[in-house]
Amino acid sequence: MLYLMISNFASLFDSWKNVFYDPESEIHYYEWGIGSESGYDDIMNFTRVESECGENSELRRLEFREGHAYYISVKVTTLC
Repeated sequence: MLYLMISNFASLFDSWKNVFYDPESEIHYYEWGIGSESGYDDIMNFTRVESECGENSELRRLEFREGHAYYISVKVTTLC
């Protein structure tokens, strides 16, 4: 299940726990980004994380606007 929480229009927490599984290889890392369209990272560039959760940095304030659609994309890299 993909879980998303926006605490205000500047910070975001996202979790994709138990969404990805590869029976042939261990997951090495994830990359997640936010875009104005599916697969884009024009709002927040893809950021590498080792866990099944992502949170934007307090140092990088995001500019979300009410009424606009935003898309979170997650890429998975396995050890193979």
